This record gives sequence, structure tokens and C-alpha cells, in this order.
Amino acid sequence: MSKITIDNDEYKLDEMSETAKAFTAHIQDLQKKINQLKMDLDQALTAKNVFTANLKFELEKELEKAEKSN
Repeated sequence: MSKITIDNDEYKLDEMSETAKAFTAHIQDLQKKINQLKMDLDQALTAKNVFTANLKFELEKELEKAEKSN
């Protein structure tokens, strides 16, 4: 028997109306999507940080090269 908890109150899925079960399914699906979006955001932010670090390194190399030329 499956249960869900909302605001510290437990509800048995098999005792819910079909509408309540549908809402529960939507909420579960949305939570999965939220979790995936959080993971995607973490990955994007990490990638951005790597590209920023690589850009800074490249610009420093160019600056050093220009200074040696002078």
C-alpha cells in the first residue's frame, strides 16, 4: 500500500479519488523534472566556470606573448 505525505499528513493512494491520484502523478512527475532541471543547471554552471577559467588562461597567455614581443 503506497502512501504520500503532504504537510506531515499521510494519505493512502488506494483510498484516493481518481482525480487525487492524477494530481499525485502530476506532482511526482513535476518533482522528477525539477530534480533534472537542477542537475542540468549544476552542469551548465560548472561548464560555464570551466570555460571562464579557460578563457582567462588563454587571455593571460596572449598577454604574456605580447609582453615578450615588446
